[in-house]
Amino acid sequence: MYVSPVTFRHPAVLLKMAITIDHMSGGRFSLGIGTGWLDREHEIFGLPYPERKIRFEMLEDALGYVRAALTPGAVGHQGPFYQLEEVAVAPEPVGQLALIVGGVGNLKTPRLAGRFADEYNVYPGTENDVRDRIARFRASALEAGRDPDAILLSSSGAVVTAPTKPEYRDKFNEVAADAGVEPAELEAHYAFRSAPRGSYEQVAEQLAMLSGLGVERFHLQRGATFDRDEEESLLDFLRKGIG
Repeated sequence: MYVSPVTFRHPAVLLKMAITIDHMSGGRFSLGIGTGWLDREHEIFGLPYPERKIRFEMLEDALGYVRAALTPGAVGHQGPFYQLEEVAVAPEPVGQLALIVGGVGNLKTPRLAGRFADEYNVYPGTENDVRDRIARFRASALEAGRDPDAILLSSSGAVVTAPTKPEYRDKFNEVAADAGVEPAELEAHYAFRSAPRGSYEQVAEQLAMLSGLGVERFHLQRGATFDRDEEESLLDFLRKGIG
């Protein structure tokens, strides 16, 4: 899976890259497209970073472009930012190149996921919040003439956990120190995205809530380096809980 801000590349370039990786992976690749959120990254690389409203308009246009390109029959696309002629894109993906839409948005993101996505990645939140976003996504899919049950529901997050609550507090302070921020600042960051965190039991409860709302997959976000033994310990605990 790869997620790119719409500000980084033209959708034609994203599409061709995605199909290439799809062939290299034997049809296992999924493409995510989002609005982008890290303004500093755009500053560093000298990339334009339009206001949020414009980025959502660009995202909707790019999703329509890519969906049209992946739809048999060469329907083409004419939007305010991107245009595609009625021409078959070649080579075609190995199988279905899944298009992912997701995030923390309450209105626009569920609407776009319902219209265009093969997978809606609904970020964690309170039970009522997640339920409402899923309901909006399903209504949008039905309005677009699509079957919401045929669209994969997933979630994701940078889980911070340890076997017990005291161990978690120690772990959390270590993560904050490694990031060069105060624990309260890091907690505010995780709270905004409702990242599952706490002891193994607490994280299992948070994931069980998502599962109860229909979420079938959780993408565990990790940096380039992480403790694989700790990861296996968590996964073993979750597997036993599920069993």
